[in-house]
Amino acid sequence: MNHHYSRSAETSTEAPGLFRNFVRTKLLSWGILGEIAEDLALAVYEVVANVIEHACGGAEGKEIRLEINVEKEGIEVLILDSGSAFAVKSEPLDIERLITEKSSGGLGLALIRSLVDELTYQRHDDHNVARLFIKTR
Repeated sequence: MNHHYSRSAETSTEAPGLFRNFVRTKLLSWGILGEIAEDLALAVYEVVANVIEHACGGAEGKEIRLEINVEKEGIEVLILDSGSAFAVKSEPLDIERLITEKSSGGLGLALIRSLVDELTYQRHDDHNVARLFIKTR
């Protein structure tokens, strides 16, 4: 089962929910298990919210593109934006410390990592690419 689909939208307060619903609906329509679809949709919501806040500085009207690729071994989602480069910590986050210290950042990233098998971020030319991957086998 191979599927590919993409969608673009402008940054706005509604964009994270729009992309979450899009991913969930597409995956369920392709017969992907509900738990996998829900986890990936929530991870996409968090990534898009981070892109809007950190890469786009909260500005509305910038384009975000999402690509879903379903292959035998798993589901890959790419989230591309032309905002500023931003750092994604590669080391595991101490969630208890973040909660205890009432940190204003890092919990979304910890949530994303708990929902997907792989999370990568790269800067390519003039855009950011976040890659989420969930194994289905």
